[in-house]
Amino acid sequence: MNEQNEIQVIDPGDNKLSPATGGFISPALDINAALQLYNAQRQFISAVLIKDTDYGSAGGAGKDSLYKPGAEKLCRFFGLFPKFTAIKEIEDFTGKEHDGEPFFFYRFECTLYRIKDGLSVGSADGSANSWEIKYRYRWLSEDQAIVAGYDPATLVKKPGKLFEFGFAIDRAETTGKYGKPPEYWQNFKNEIAAHRAVVATRTTRNGSSAGWEIDSTMYRIPNPDICDQANTILKMAQKRAFIAATLIVCNASDYFTQDMEDFTHQATEDYEPRPAATVNSGSINSPVAEAKEIKVANRTLGEYSPAELLELSENPKAAARLREAAALIYNSISKPPSEPEQPTLTI
Repeated sequence: MNEQNEIQVIDPGDNKLSPATGGFISPALDINAALQLYNAQRQFISAVLIKDTDYGSAGGAGKDSLYKPGAEKLCRFFGLFPKFTAIKEIEDFTGKEHDGEPFFFYRFECTLYRIKDGLSVGSADGSANSWEIKYRYRWLSEDQAIVAGYDPATLVKKPGKLFEFGFAIDRAETTGKYGKPPEYWQNFKNEIAAHRAVVATRTTRNGSSAGWEIDSTMYRIPNPDICDQANTILKMAQKRAFIAATLIVCNASDYFTQDMEDFTHQATEDYEPRPAATVNSGSINSPVAEAKEIKVANRTLGEYSPAELLELSENPKAAARLREAAALIYNSISKPPSEPEQPTLTI
């Protein structure tokens, strides 16, 4: 092989470049060393990483999602440290360039380096912006929306839950930081008296505290404090880049997928849940037909090919519609025909 066609590979033992032969890239490790590394990584993940702290459920994705603490531990195990480079930043605090609505966008590249010698071993990008639904909007009860100056009839709504600590309901404060309208507190008391409220707990800085959870229709309003979250959005972009780089460099995709906790609490796009199709044992097309009629980007789902649907699933807004369609079909086969339900879309 002439010198121009030689393929250069990095020997991880001494960092020297060595030529591969036969026109192929040479393995960086022999089989025994690769097995030892694989077993060491598997044992580390099993023995050191903690479920729900370092990783957790990815919502049916088949693999757990890697959280930032877990990514940090993997990097420490492999002797790596990150550096972030800003690729693109948009900070429009006044909304001058975005029709009066403040807008923030950040894209970062995360590069991982070996601690012992500073060698760059891999990188990945990540982005976040203030028009992601979980940042752009807030969900309020009807009473809260009215107090905020909105007409609930003009707002996007969804079924939801309200939670309040027991001591808060007893105090029923109507002024100050935690003040709510009197009707709000009375609604909680009525639901508790009617045995429709459910006992629930929430974690606080002082531990877990008990409270009550009730069903409620929630109304969507623009986030009035979006400028306060500029730094949060910046950190989210860095976090996404860091986890993506860790998965690639540490060969951790066998065990984990991208951190889905970023998207767990996102609100839905502009839609109102459709009533579930009445399941008729003599008909096989009611729920499926209704699912196919759900529109995404001016086309019904039935007009998309399987490949296009897969591509759509990568878009958070379109994915909300796909989950709505799945809920329709799931409810039709998992609920008794005599008890049709409105599909609940969990985000």
